[in-house]
Amino acid sequence: ISQGATTDRTYLFATPERAGIDWGYVVASRHRQDLHVYTVSVDLSTAADALAHGWERTQAKHLAVDQIQSRQPQPLLEFTIGGSLSSREPAPPTPEVTRGATELPGDVRIDGLRAERDRLAQIVRTYPTHVAQEIHRLEREATLATGSAEYHESRAQWAQERLHDLPPWKVRERGLTRQEISTSYDLASTERDRARTLRGKAHEIEYGPDGPKAWEDRHPGLRQRHHELDIEVRGIERAIRGPEIEFPSPGSRRGRGLGYGIEL
Repeated sequence: ISQGATTDRTYLFATPERAGIDWGYVVASRHRQDLHVYTVSVDLSTAADALAHGWERTQAKHLAVDQIQSRQPQPLLEFTIGGSLSSREPAPPTPEVTRGATELPGDVRIDGLRAERDRLAQIVRTYPTHVAQEIHRLEREATLATGSAEYHESRAQWAQERLHDLPPWKVRERGLTRQEISTSYDLASTERDRARTLRGKAHEIEYGPDGPKAWEDRHPGLRQRHHELDIEVRGIERAIRGPEIEFPSPGSRRGRGLGYGIEL
């Protein structure tokens, strides 16, 4: 993906480890019409949530010097009664959030949010992931069967066009071509039936008593609520920890000779 190029359609391969809010903004603004996102995940039912978590974090770099300078209070100048100037140290600022505190402004308790998130997580773990994976496998096989049927149908149509162009005296070739047309249509019909059977089985499992739809009916909106609560807790935890300063390791090329944590 080029930061300076804009196309009608964009195809993006993304992983939770690679993603970030800054990177996500760039890749999600390169298309005019469609953006297709592809990812790899062991559990496809949670792939979207994993990408959302990854795209929340920022990859902006903070310099150690900036953090030190921002925390060093400068002396304030004030007039004395005699008209001369004197300096005094300012009082330390009162932080909005004290590190390690369990109570935040607005009477929001981080411990209570964590407890609720953990309670919802226990219920989310009962989601029939293995059943969802089986449904996905059946739907994938049905899609492949449909593609195979379309291939055999196209071969049959091509053979019909070739039969139309064969002269009548080429009896043997015309007979073989008719046989190829019949065989191709039979294979296409078999693949169509197989695709319908697979999709029917997937539908039966999905809407069965142990399927994902039944679980969603028993716990409406719970997975979304858990996802939103997890995002909220992570944001509060980041606010409590404060900005993280990344120091270069000895011998690295980062900031060598400059004293700043930047890439050369």
